Amino acid sequence: MLNRFKAVSFVLLLLFLVPVQAIELPEGFVDEPFLAGLDGQITGFDASATGRIYISEKAGIVRVVRDGQLLAEPFLDISDIVNDRVDRGLLSVAVHPDFPTTPHVYVLYTFDPPELVIEGLTGPGVPEGNGNRVSRLVRYTADAVSDYNVAVADSARIILGQNSTYENIGNAEERFDTLIPSCGPIGSPLRDCLPVDEDSHTIGAMRFAEDGSLYVSNGDGASYRTFEPLTQMTFDLDSLRGKILRVDPDTGEGLPDNPYYDGDPGSNRSRVISYGLRNPYSMTIHPLTGVPYVGDVGEKHWEEINGGTARNFGWPCYEGGRDGNERQAGFEPLDFCQALYQSSEVIEAPLLSWEHEETGSSAMVGDFYFGEVFPAEYTGKLFYGDFIQGWMRVADVSDASNVTSSAFATDMLPMTEIRLGDDGAIYYASISSGEIRRIRYAGTGGNTDGDAGNGSSGEPDGSGGSSEEDSRAVVVGAMSFMGLGLLVLIHGLRRLFSRRASRIRIES
Repeated sequence: MLNRFKAVSFVLLLLFLVPVQAIELPEGFVDEPFLAGLDGQITGFDASATGRIYISEKAGIVRVVRDGQLLAEPFLDISDIVNDRVDRGLLSVAVHPDFPTTPHVYVLYTFDPPELVIEGLTGPGVPEGNGNRVSRLVRYTADAVSDYNVAVADSARIILGQNSTYENIGNAEERFDTLIPSCGPIGSPLRDCLPVDEDSHTIGAMRFAEDGSLYVSNGDGASYRTFEPLTQMTFDLDSLRGKILRVDPDTGEGLPDNPYYDGDPGSNRSRVISYGLRNPYSMTIHPLTGVPYVGDVGEKHWEEINGGTARNFGWPCYEGGRDGNERQAGFEPLDFCQALYQSSEVIEAPLLSWEHEETGSSAMVGDFYFGEVFPAEYTGKLFYGDFIQGWMRVADVSDASNVTSSAFATDMLPMTEIRLGDDGAIYYASISSGEIRRIRYAGTGGNTDGDAGNGSSGEPDGSGGSSEEDSRAVVVGAMSFMGLGLLVLIHGLRRLFSRRASRIRIES
């Protein structure tokens, strides 16, 4: 595997000589590998009651872990229709809560329509190119004959994105073209179409709620390179840009108790829960209240954790702030922001926000802790992190007017999913090392050995991740991410010498 990196062998040798800083945790907690050895870039995972974990890989592959073993045959390989340029790709997987009685697995990805090949497009518009795209949420059926380890052939059903088609893709041949946007122009958004006019700010995450509804987060789809009017569509309830959606997992339709339901379950606004978001890459649902929370990746100054229904979170006219929302200077002069400032509309301030550091930041929301293993002080607290800075914190967000937060972990690998397991441990995926890792409590009265997720099982294959072998795996894994070998290597050095996680970005 190292032969691919001969051009930087000297620097790799230097990296091997300097051990990766082990994660730092409160007393009594242990960080350890739970599953290792995946070649692809893990973007998410979800567990089922059958003892399986379904893992999404950015390139468009879903893999299955059964009884702690990674199965050789993928559950699903749709890499030929998944565009995984930069922050695009297959970014989330969700298993139906009644699985396998309802044997459905859901995937959320940026779509490369087959017409790109048929039409003989060249340049950036070829498959895997940077031109405008669209996204889809698609459901597949797990094959009982294969013991639910492989998807039934031709079982794909589009749940969201019926109009995410080549005809509605905008300008597929040019990079970052927001003058000819996908899914319709300002003021005329298309029904059931998920736009992607940039190599980031795409679809985000999926989570099932306790009531069986499916929540989906979606970015503004606009360019992060300019301050452009297209971003105002995050405020348009008839557009799916910059929204949290709540849908029926069988039909993709909005539910009658959604706050903007208009009597037509197929309308865009009937699906909307909250709006005014930039890049809500990660999401969780409070298991008791059913309220959605997202990690909204910020622009140049602030990262945010937002929560609530029927809320306008203010992007792009507001972003973060020490004492609530601050006006976003780049967008402030635009007419639509001026109109918002002069209106009486309530803008929901983030529950948590923090400033970018020099190396950047990317918000990542995890789960609420309702396990029975961690000390009582963690019960009901929200775990969240920073993908780039490599830390994890816990927050009490039960009172939006008095949110408190405290440190939990530092010097972590880049996280793309943070979940609570049924065993009372916290699991997180590392996109750079091809691992799912586990944080368990080993203090007095603590014991999280055993099952993970919703009954999936497997034993850790290491103890802590600070060995020389783990260090080499981190370096080699990071080198392959997004094809940015040299860039990642530079950030890897920064991690080693500044005790920060290497910057393998979710978005710029």
